[in-house]
Amino acid sequence: MVNPTEVLAVEVEDVGRAGAHPVRLERTTINIEYMYAFPFGHGDRAVLIFRFDHPDGAAQALQASGINVLAKNDLFNR
Repeated sequence: MVNPTEVLAVEVEDVGRAGAHPVRLERTTINIEYMYAFPFGHGDRAVLIFRFDHPDGAAQALQASGINVLAKNDLFNR
C-alpha cells in the first residue's frame, strides 16, 4: 500500500562532515514530522527533505528566513 505525502525540499549550506546548517522555524507552531537528506549536493549546497504538519506555512516561514525551498522540477534536475 502506498500513501503519498507532501514533503518540502530545502537547500542549505553544506558544511562538510558536520552536516548541514540547521533549519529553524522559531516562533511558529509548525512541527517537523520527519526529515532526511539526499546523498548528493549541488556545489557547496546540501538538500534536505522535510515532512511538516503544515507544509504551506513551513514553506512560507522557511522562505521568509532566507532558506531556498526547491520546486519539484528543481529537485529532479539536480
